[in-house]
Amino acid sequence: MKMPRWLPSAAQFGTSAAVSCILKFNMVYWHALDYHGHKLACLSASSLAGLFLGSLFWGVVTDHFGGVRDMLVVSHVLSAVAVSCNFLPLVRDFFPALLGLTVLVSFLLAADFGVIDTLCLASTDSGDGEYGEMRAWNCLGCGLASAVLGVTIPFAAVGVFSIFYAFLLLQIPILFMFIVFLPNPRSDKVAASESDETLSLLKCLKSKESLFFLCDVFLYGLCISLPEVFGPIYYMEVPNASFSC
Repeated sequence: MKMPRWLPSAAQFGTSAAVSCILKFNMVYWHALDYHGHKLACLSASSLAGLFLGSLFWGVVTDHFGGVRDMLVVSHVLSAVAVSCNFLPLVRDFFPALLGLTVLVSFLLAADFGVIDTLCLASTDSGDGEYGEMRAWNCLGCGLASAVLGVTIPFAAVGVFSIFYAFLLLQIPILFMFIVFLPNPRSDKVAASESDETLSLLKCLKSKESLFFLCDVFLYGLCISLPEVFGPIYYMEVPNASFSC
């Protein structure tokens, strides 16, 4: 079964829109629960930690087993279950439980980032499109979901919980797309442990060029994270401040 030409772009759009419902509006949700200051900072840091650990875990799982479709379906089903836990008062009103749930949700959502890009690169290698065009759908999905939710949250009957309803609603077409149209690639793939050409993380870290690149990316991410992650906390904590110009 060959992967449809439109699938990588649709996957970029759908998953980006769904992930944006959670990651872009987490701060609004936490603030609505009356968490402030250091608790907001801890929740933001835990979300990033979950994304980091999840990216490593799902990348290793995909490389080892090669079942991209199965991995995406499992991660999306589990993320839907985890996100639904935000409706439980016992979870959202107990800070340690909410902290753990935040890590878990981000950990599961991280499956989309690298794996969907891998689908795009595979499609590009087979001559079915350009990577930049596919990634543009990611930006479109993120922007559209953020704009729609940002406008509707103040008027929605369920208030801030509309971000979770929107996420769960988007899982229906996403899962249908993955189950029906996405093949499980490389059925004849040799396991990573048996491949002589597999590069482990430790081998990469022995290279000076790789270490320099990782340090550069780390410093870049550190600088970006300050306004990106903690900027909203500043605006929420400063009296009379708002996000409007």
